[in-house]
Amino acid sequence: MVGAGMVEELREYFSAATAAERAAHAVLGKAIGVVELGNHFAGRTSFRTVIDDIKANTRDLAAAQVSKIRRMADDWGWPIRCLDASATVRARLDTA
Repeated sequence: MVGAGMVEELREYFSAATAAERAAHAVLGKAIGVVELGNHFAGRTSFRTVIDDIKANTRDLAAAQVSKIRRMADDWGWPIRCLDASATVRARLDTA
């Protein structure tokens, strides 16, 4: 995400948006990296800390998702199957 332009996009957002506009888009703050980069742009945290926090939050989210999936399979008996869509996604991105 960082390498795909997230930092520049959020820098532009935080520099242009008023407090009222940010409040109107409060759900954006639930996305990993938004709050962290907002704190960096405000001078409260270093960029290295932001990157470390984004990585940790991404790992935590992935672990929570895996836990929920396992609960669906184990507790609820849902037939969960792995699907690797990497080739399809890669092909789509290559044509975009």
